[in-house]
Amino acid sequence: MRALRFRRPERVPIDFDLLTAVWLRYGPALEQIVLRHPLIFEGYVEGSYRHRLQERFTTTGEYIRDDWGCLWHNVQAGLVGQVVEHPLADWRAFDHHKPPDVRTQYDRRRLRERTNLRQLRESIPD
Repeated sequence: MRALRFRRPERVPIDFDLLTAVWLRYGPALEQIVLRHPLIFEGYVEGSYRHRLQERFTTTGEYIRDDWGCLWHNVQAGLVGQVVEHPLADWRAFDHHKPPDVRTQYDRRRLRERTNLRQLRESIPD
C-alpha cells in the first residue's frame, strides 16, 4: 500500500518468477541463489523446484489444451509455448463457446492468502 500511495515502501513490491527452462538448465545451482534471496523469492521452500519440473511445458513438442479451449504448442522445454489453435477461430463458434468457471479454475483459498489486502491495509498507517 505504501508503494501505491508513493509513501516510500521498505522495498519495491515485486513478484519475481523464473521460467521452468531456467530451472531445467541450472536446477540445484539456481536454487542456492534463490535461497540466499528470500525477500525476492518469498515463500520458496528448498527442493520445491523439482515440482516445477513436473508442470506443463517441460517437454519439447508437447501440445496442451488449456481451460479456455486454446491449444498450445511447446517448441522448447520449459518455455510457455505458443497458441496454435483457439476456440473462436470462427466467430460462429462464439454463441456456443463455454468459458471455464473462474470460481473453480483456481485455488481461491491460496489466492486469498497471497493477496490478503485487508490485512496489508491494516498493517500500514495512512
